[in-house]
Amino acid sequence: MIGKAPAVDLKQTANELHELLIPPDLAGEEQICLVPDKSLHQLAFASLVSAGGKYLLEDHALFYAPSASVLVLASENAHRKDRATKESLLSIGNPEFDREENPNLADLGSAETEAKIIAGDYEKPIELSGAAASKDKFLGNFTAVAVIHFAGHFLANPNSARNSKLLFAGGELRASELGTYKLPKAKLVVLSACETGVERYDKSEGAIGIARTFLALGAPLVVASQWKVDSKPTKDLMIAFHHNRKSNGLSSAESCAGRSSRLLRNQQHTGSVFIGRRSRCFGGYANY
Repeated sequence: MIGKAPAVDLKQTANELHELLIPPDLAGEEQICLVPDKSLHQLAFASLVSAGGKYLLEDHALFYAPSASVLVLASENAHRKDRATKESLLSIGNPEFDREENPNLADLGSAETEAKIIAGDYEKPIELSGAAASKDKFLGNFTAVAVIHFAGHFLANPNSARNSKLLFAGGELRASELGTYKLPKAKLVVLSACETGVERYDKSEGAIGIARTFLALGAPLVVASQWKVDSKPTKDLMIAFHHNRKSNGLSSAESCAGRSSRLLRNQQHTGSVFIGRRSRCFGGYANY
């Protein structure tokens, strides 16, 4: 995995990988679905640079699928779900958590602000933060809304994805507990937390992680992060992402592309690039 580095050191490698991996004749308006194999899950495709000096994310809206079978199922699920503009929202921000058990975790004030501002873009929001953002309230509401947004702490378990967990007030929610639920109304789940994209790769099943868990419950699209992320820049990205969907009529993949490409450019100008770390759109093809 390439980490944080001066942009000049990354550009040549990004050019070479773009030439190797991306067909040269793709139409600019086409979305690209990426189903990376093995170590390619760790590659930030968004930051590959064309011969013309543009990031791949500037030329194409990107979305990812954990496997080809998940792509097909999620795309079929997306087509069954309506593109109604009046979407209900459950927005969770900075839940209180057990600080004795997790002494090294910071309070996420930006995540609370994020959840509150995002709620303003939706007609039927349920916004919960701090002590009100409990596990019971989340489980009591998340099956009945079209959009779920979680901005808080996620603890990945590298040895057992089933035991990875979202932290809530009054308790933790393990991935294994979610398996008993279905999401008949959900069109989109946004996990604004560290390492919610791919936790590990399995030779037979492909990418494994909490994002795939929500896809299995019936969400056609999950926006998640592949790596550790900073709270404040992530807040700005997520606010812009939802605003682009709701006010500018863009699809989720297009909304990710528009804001993320601007972040990449801004980071290049400051001398370093966080190569596509902020967010990825997982699932199937959807026009919402």
